[in-house]
Amino acid sequence: MLTRNATALLLLLAAPTVLQGCTTPPKTDATAVLSAANKGDTQRLVDQLAEGADPNITDPANMETPLHIAARRGDSRAVQALAASGAELNARRSDGATPLALAITNGHLSTSKALIRAGARVNTQYQNKPLLMIVVEQGSLLMAQVMLSAGASVNARDAEGETALMVAVKKNNEDMQMLLRQSGGEI
Repeated sequence: MLTRNATALLLLLAAPTVLQGCTTPPKTDATAVLSAANKGDTQRLVDQLAEGADPNITDPANMETPLHIAARRGDSRAVQALAASGAELNARRSDGATPLALAITNGHLSTSKALIRAGARVNTQYQNKPLLMIVVEQGSLLMAQVMLSAGASVNARDAEGETALMVAVKKNNEDMQMLLRQSGGEI
């Protein structure tokens, strides 16, 4: 038979950790980093990284990292902090998306530039298309210039054998056609 004090002690030891003023257990490092990225709480994310949080933690549901989330949201400051903390710049989600692919598909020019400056590969594919082709489909001349300046292969082909210039011709985008031709683009 346990005494009242022993029973109370066992109950306290079995209870979840309660912080002063907090009624829920503290989040794990992984949960806190992913949560901060998802909420766009850049300062909290930066603080977590400064405390040694793993910048490459993944969400098991889709293999998304904090860098994927920041890129998708267009959070250039978070992208820079994550890159400086050693985040894998070319990590792929379960659907094959890299952080740069997400920044591009969501139209985030400054975030795309930040990823490229940090060393993200521009010659990768997403959804069976070179990233440059996705940019051309979107019609973003500025982003195409950034990609080409960073070394994107102007004549890379998609799964159907098309090039970015072919897409620009189909879309009747004369400015894009001119840029791609000046960069060595071929049909």
